Amino acid sequence: MENQEESLVKAWLSMVYNGTVAATDTLFQGQIMTASGLLTSSGNAFELGFFSTGSTNLYLVIRMRNVATKDIVWIANRDLPFTGSSMILTINDDGYLVIVSGRTSYRVSDDPSSSQNVSATLLDSGNLVLRDGSMDILWQSFDYPSNTFLPGMKLGYNNKTGKVWSLTSWLDEEDPNNGDFEVRMVSNEVFLMRGTEILWSSGPWNGHGFDLMPEMRLNYIFNYSLYSDENETYFSYSLYHPEPITRFSLDVDGRMREFAWLENNQQWNLLWSQPKQFCSILNSCGSFSRCFEDTQSCKCLRGFYPSENQQGHNGGCIRSIPLTCGNGDNKDRFLGIDDVTYPLSAMQQINASNPFPYLGPQISISDENSYKEACLNNCNCSAYAYNTTGHCAIWYGDLLNLQQLSSNYPTGHRIFVKLAASEFNNGKAANWLEWIPAIPVVLLVLLTASFFIFRWRKSLKNKGEMEDTRQDILLFDLEMSITSGSNDFSGSENSRKRRKEPAFPLFSFASISIATENFSLENKLGEGGFGPVYKGKLLNGQEIAVKRLSKRSGQG
Repeated sequence: MENQEESLVKAWLSMVYNGTVAATDTLFQGQIMTASGLLTSSGNAFELGFFSTGSTNLYLVIRMRNVATKDIVWIANRDLPFTGSSMILTINDDGYLVIVSGRTSYRVSDDPSSSQNVSATLLDSGNLVLRDGSMDILWQSFDYPSNTFLPGMKLGYNNKTGKVWSLTSWLDEEDPNNGDFEVRMVSNEVFLMRGTEILWSSGPWNGHGFDLMPEMRLNYIFNYSLYSDENETYFSYSLYHPEPITRFSLDVDGRMREFAWLENNQQWNLLWSQPKQFCSILNSCGSFSRCFEDTQSCKCLRGFYPSENQQGHNGGCIRSIPLTCGNGDNKDRFLGIDDVTYPLSAMQQINASNPFPYLGPQISISDENSYKEACLNNCNCSAYAYNTTGHCAIWYGDLLNLQQLSSNYPTGHRIFVKLAASEFNNGKAANWLEWIPAIPVVLLVLLTASFFIFRWRKSLKNKGEMEDTRQDILLFDLEMSITSGSNDFSGSENSRKRRKEPAFPLFSFASISIATENFSLENKLGEGGFGPVYKGKLLNGQEIAVKRLSKRSGQG
């Protein structure tokens, strides 16, 4: 039934529109491209069609045609996937490029300035352009980047129209909807953002590249440029030679990567990646936390404990005890931390005039004691540092981006973090909260030890009870044992108690050995398959037969 409905829809669409597009690079007004159709650029570099990103959902995408991995570089309907095979791509009578599926119509392009003789062409640059009869561009996909930055694209903003050209990561590996990360330009710098939070900066443009991106020295491959006037500012790049196939992408983990295709190996080669390291991401550990690059982890400073968010995911840490800003016995004190990078201070607000939300320390030339007192007397002061050149640095507000280095690292510093006086006990920081994570471990060890002690004591008790049931065979009265055994079936209270005892009496080996005169040959009556049989005599004169099992018998 569903296939029949889809066939009817396609038949109706073919009557409304003039025809189905053939294998070409252009879709003309009135034509349709079905779910199985393709637009292919003239040089076979890119193709446009409906494809899956890993799930059953279908998207209108542009992907690389001339590489084996068929990488997607642009998606039209990131926020609205389709299923089935009834969707088509067409240019309607109003000049819009639209995806039609049943009663749903999804606009791909903006309002066109012309509605006559409109066509959509996929170029060899990977750009899908909508043009009128005069070949003027009405709309282009390069103005709406996804997560990939191709040669010829813009990364920047238009002051006049408010248009922003930026990259946004996918939500995950299969969902191309907008994710957590964005690459955008502010002033003459490129920033990696997570919401309004800046994670990484390229540094300012220096005329040839960005200051903090030494990878841009590969200018024999790429031609970088920054254009800026009163209307717009944008960064772009091109290739000196058309042969290399390259792509720049923003991944779901917030990493920016530039690749070049190796034709001989049929795989992508990573040219560079930013941020290079875990601790290079600004504020990766949150406030009052140290970042460890070797383990890619975070740890609260002494005197602080983790906030509700997990450390290492921008959660940060909170003071265990608030500062007192007092004098005398309640006067705050400082804890020295060695081999760290100088941190940043967090500003309260981000605004257009200062989009970078972090500040370095206030630095001046002074003696250490005066700056120490200045920090103590200012409740907003969080830390200070003093070096051998006589320069003193002071930080206000939250401490961010503090990285722990190895002891032999040449650029390691020593800073002094302000803590409440009660954090110190005889000169040692007494932050009992550091022991909280160890409590479950201690309890687990104690419970495990208690369990084994209980089992051990129980085994000793059972062993003692078993030993208590062993009797001296020399004192045993065989006739009384037979009589009492028959009474066990009387149902009396005593018989029920005796049933808890073993069905057969147990005798000690020492008493049996005495009764048989240490299993003497004179007392040997014979030998069977399970071992020899000996005659024994009890103290009351009764004679017994004792079978001593052979080791070869496998019995007992």
